[in-house]
Amino acid sequence: MKTLPKVNHYIAKNDDLWPADQVLVSYTRRVEHFSIWHFLTHQPTLPRLYWAGQGDAMQIAGLGWATTIKASGLERFWHIEERTKTLLNKIILLDHDLPDEIRPRFFGGFSFWDQVDGQRWQGFPAAWFGLPHYQIIQLEGQSWLTVNVFAHQEEAEELARHESQHIEDWNQLGSERPCDDDTGFVSPTVDFEADMEKYQWDAIINGALSHMQTGHLDKVVLARTAHLIGTSSPDFANVMQYLTANYPDCTKFLIEPERSRVFFGATPETLIDVSAGSFTTAALAGSNNRGATPAEDADLGAALLASAKDRHEHQLVVDMMLDKLTPITSQLTVANTPSLRRLKNIQHLETPMNGILSHGTTAIALLERLHPTPALGGIPRQSALAYIREVEPFERGWYAAPVGWVDAAGDGVFAVAIRSGLNCSVDTYLFAGAGIVSDSEPEKEWGETDLKFKPLLDALGVELDD
Repeated sequence: MKTLPKVNHYIAKNDDLWPADQVLVSYTRRVEHFSIWHFLTHQPTLPRLYWAGQGDAMQIAGLGWATTIKASGLERFWHIEERTKTLLNKIILLDHDLPDEIRPRFFGGFSFWDQVDGQRWQGFPAAWFGLPHYQIIQLEGQSWLTVNVFAHQEEAEELARHESQHIEDWNQLGSERPCDDDTGFVSPTVDFEADMEKYQWDAIINGALSHMQTGHLDKVVLARTAHLIGTSSPDFANVMQYLTANYPDCTKFLIEPERSRVFFGATPETLIDVSAGSFTTAALAGSNNRGATPAEDADLGAALLASAKDRHEHQLVVDMMLDKLTPITSQLTVANTPSLRRLKNIQHLETPMNGILSHGTTAIALLERLHPTPALGGIPRQSALAYIREVEPFERGWYAAPVGWVDAAGDGVFAVAIRSGLNCSVDTYLFAGAGIVSDSEPEKEWGETDLKFKPLLDALGVELDD
């Protein structure tokens, strides 16, 4: 196996700036016949990135990090915005004629809470973003290879071009990589441990319902985990290839701040998409199964649209988002009634929204205003968050929080990290939640979370016993 050239590039930590005698250079060029899956598979020592939006118009893969930023506390959104903007505007672009979609951007995410506790989420602080060292973007049938590298100014351009050529030569040794057996675990031997038993789930749901009867809660989103213990780490090229092939209407993501610490998923919910002052978002809440036949599927969809419980849950999310968006928009368009968002194994109620942001409002500023929506936290917000803190027996970390990218203009796309999992070597934790309102039933909500585990279980090649 050929290895990538050893590069003494500078890795920024916290707020560190790079040394005064180095510059950050970004070199991009078109390449032919480049396999993203081969790219992600054959360099076992470098942390990885994968991002494919809804519809898969653009796929992005990365290896290694040229520079990283992390933050925590109440000002983490502001800190990430300031540092990414500063660093991206200092990059020396060796090709100024790039399409906007190809220009450098930081990828990363935020945690659900403003601090992250516990060993499980080591490597995933309350906010973390990285600029890929090596990056492939596939867009409209074309592939673009980017090298972002720190070096002394007199050698930076030569080094970037050399590394770019080396990666292309190395890729030619491989071929388009098939998804051999559609499973993530190399070994099928997987044990399962529950962070929460069924009786515990029933108890916390019934506790929430009691709070609703006394008027302290209108809605709360509660989650559970599936803890999978394998004999080896999953093959994440297989996992992401499976999710990309089977869930085209979801955003697929894999973020690995350090090797063998992987956060991944296929989420149906894009929280924000901001470009040149315009934005799109959507309220997504209320769920039902898919049918085995077109007629059954239509009946289940009609039942979801007619469900008073699901419509109420959905409207709570719509109302809160309108409350947050109205003061910072000069134009706002909202669908009058929810429509069905159909995925492979589940369907949701969805209300699309779009508009124009007030001058100076960036993607991360909008993100900070919306997170967490009632679709991930609850109403009233503080009461719901306090209840989640009290009863959930695990640290949420990055689950149900924003993951995505931001560029030098402050534009960006962020998805909500649901239908997600955390891998720490042989341990993999899957997360699934359910929105609880006054007429929720613990048994049905348990079944809904089982349904939401299924995409990642299938991608990993694992079946859980009932």
